[in-house]
Amino acid sequence: MRARIAPDTPSQLAGGGEVGYAYVMLRPGKQLEPAELIDWCRARMANYKVPRHVKLVESLPLNAAGKVLKYQLREQARSALSQSPKT
Repeated sequence: MRARIAPDTPSQLAGGGEVGYAYVMLRPGKQLEPAELIDWCRARMANYKVPRHVKLVESLPLNAAGKVLKYQLREQARSALSQSPKT
């Protein structure tokens, strides 16, 4: 599993703030449910570091040097959060 936590994205929580959004590339033949990853993180990380959203992806956007394009992940996360129903 290769995970990339997107830079903080605006929260839909009443207090505002920001939350983590994880983009995860699984190794071939591996399976993972987003809830499993969140549970694993909760058991091993401080609460404020646990991603609130997980997206499984086939690949991450890379530049010519092979570095992850964080701004694209951030934009995708914001778009996904703005389209999801608010609770």
